[in-house]
Amino acid sequence: SPLDCASLASVTVAAGCLPKCCHLTVTRCRTTAESLLDCANLATLTLADDNMTGTAQGSLELNDLNRLAVIHVGQRACTCVERLELRGCPRGASRLGIPSLREFAVGAGSFANTSMLSLTCGCHQTVSHADLPALASFRVEDKAFSNTSLAVFCTPASLASLTDPLTQLAEFSVGQHCFTNTTLLLPMSTPHASASRAEFPSVTSFVIGDHSFEHFASFLVRELRALKTIHIGKHCFRNGSFTVDSADSLTEIAIEEQSFERPDKVLIQGDCSQRR
Repeated sequence: SPLDCASLASVTVAAGCLPKCCHLTVTRCRTTAESLLDCANLATLTLADDNMTGTAQGSLELNDLNRLAVIHVGQRACTCVERLELRGCPRGASRLGIPSLREFAVGAGSFANTSMLSLTCGCHQTVSHADLPALASFRVEDKAFSNTSLAVFCTPASLASLTDPLTQLAEFSVGQHCFTNTTLLLPMSTPHASASRAEFPSVTSFVIGDHSFEHFASFLVRELRALKTIHIGKHCFRNGSFTVDSADSLTEIAIEEQSFERPDKVLIQGDCSQRR
């Protein structure tokens, strides 16, 4: 049955405590009988190793948690989760998006069978605030999200109306064999012209491990004023296009063997408009 935990600030589930749990919903307001927690003040959620590893198809939903700042998932966890959804529910313009989330870290082998990762405001209308205005660190270790086909960090509506949807993102690190089957990642994919607005002014490094984003169709980021290093492992971005624009501080690029094997376009450049 649901638990009423309005004052709860942190949830930690130790290794192997919920091995057979298939469905977990954490929500600010109790909206359905399946809501496990009612916790408006939750700031930290930690699921340690080997939780949610049952055989049934499951889900992990985190809804309308305006104070949630940190999500840590250990190794080999959430392997039964078919979809991971973190949504902010609209309660007026000032509360669109997921305003407090600053760190998202997933250990090796977790979410291995997850087909969809969605970190958005859950609103399909034009919005005036970013989906993830505080997100500073996105870290995924080896073989996590290995079968994810769709990953969304920013809704098309907010992407079209915002110049810089992820202004605080400073670290983007993906291990080996992650997002191998992902074909669409918003806002870094460009299915529409508006996606060219994807800007990341605080990112200092992009690290992509071997065989990650192997079948990715399109990767475009711009306004990377703080970017210093790009490290792309083996067998990454083998098809499609890869564009990094306005990277004026870039000091190091490392691309390993058989990446960009059959690309449509590979472009890494500074801001030409500022040069004379």
